[in-house]
Amino acid sequence: MLKHLQGIHTEADSRARQPQRFLASIVILAGALVASCTSPPGDFTVRGPDGRQILIRHDGTWRYAGDAADEAPRAGGEARLTVVGRTDEGRDCRITLELANRLPYEIHSLVPTFVAIRASGYPNRQVSVNFNGLFPEGSQRRTALYEGISCAEIAHLQMFGGDRCTMGDLDLLRASGDECLSRVRIVPNRLVPVSR
Repeated sequence: MLKHLQGIHTEADSRARQPQRFLASIVILAGALVASCTSPPGDFTVRGPDGRQILIRHDGTWRYAGDAADEAPRAGGEARLTVVGRTDEGRDCRITLELANRLPYEIHSLVPTFVAIRASGYPNRQVSVNFNGLFPEGSQRRTALYEGISCAEIAHLQMFGGDRCTMGDLDLLRASGDECLSRVRIVPNRLVPVSR
């Protein structure tokens, strides 16, 4: 009987301590929150819905971990691709892309394809965009219209293709998509993330 009473006493005692534990948890959580607000912000990584690591930067921009976006400019130059506009047009989304030529030669023709990826990870539409006659230090803007999907439904764009480019030492017969797109850096932006 004594063991039975001790068990009841211990159970009642633990019930009395629960509000104290809850209050202590709240105080610790509040302290951590205050400390995080007063300390300088930093970059951190999270795992996206498709399983890839995403680097969230302190300035609100992000990129997939492992992308070459933070490297110093390439010695031979590079073309820089940026999303500069995003507009809903009814049930469609119009995305404006800008390619800046920082290569020492003209980009005669480059036609990358961009696939709109939903938050679920499923592709929706793909659109090819033609950049041509782009001289060094120049830039061009092109739009891609994604029909049947709103801008809010597009989690990111995936760039591929670009084969049959004509620029510098690459021409239609000697160029592959990897070689062409390796000369293009994707600039992080806040409108629509772009990956390879």
